Amino acid sequence: MAKTVSFLISVIFYLIGVAGLFYFIFWLGDFLPINQMESSPRYSWSLSLLINTGLIAIFGIQHSVMARKNFKKSWTRIVPKQLERSIYVLISGILCVTIATFWCPIEGTIWEFEAGTIGFYLTYSLFFTGIVVLLTSTFLINHFELFGLQQSYLHMMERAARPPRFTTFALYQIVRHPIYLGLIMIIWSTPVMSFTHLSLSVLFTMYIFVGIYFEEQDLIKEYGHTYHNYKKSVPSVIPFTKIGSRTYIPKDKTAAAEIM
Repeated sequence: MAKTVSFLISVIFYLIGVAGLFYFIFWLGDFLPINQMESSPRYSWSLSLLINTGLIAIFGIQHSVMARKNFKKSWTRIVPKQLERSIYVLISGILCVTIATFWCPIEGTIWEFEAGTIGFYLTYSLFFTGIVVLLTSTFLINHFELFGLQQSYLHMMERAARPPRFTTFALYQIVRHPIYLGLIMIIWSTPVMSFTHLSLSVLFTMYIFVGIYFEEQDLIKEYGHTYHNYKKSVPSVIPFTKIGSRTYIPKDKTAAAEIM
């Protein structure tokens, strides 16, 4: 009974986490009439930037620190091991909503494409393509493990998880981190690039590259020379940016490695 309850809790945390992610994405796309990017500034630009930086810092610390092995080892002494990832997803979803709710507007606009123009349709096409890239990438590895459902399900069924294997295919032959590529497409593709939106795009992109650095340290420890070669031959998040690099094609195309 306790194992079934644990699985149901992970399902609830999954739904909340995914809902929070999509809340953040659709807020970025200006589809939610809540704290819109083009709202009037409430504070000075310096205070607004300080608050916005703090929001991204909190998200980045949570997202990166909780994914590290040393933290997980200590954390699972407090929380059930099968719910560790689900709690991570829950907190991430809550922080996504927090960013969207408390992000501070900053006066000024860099570009603005009116509805019906080529720029308007192009930016939204890239925005929705980014969503597809992000979601597809999670399923190319293991969506249900990434979001914590597999761990609690295996615990309920009293089955052991298979040890991770490093293999790549599809989008992971083009970039090492297609999930982050999708996020970058989402946060930068907007028909109205206000200073409010720009501050989020810049700060979030900075977090992404910091996060990649720490993730890849773990991946190198986990897979050693295999990941080191992969890193040398495949770009990080921007496709086709390594001139003369060859595509990394492993013999076994079953899953792609990702630590988040």
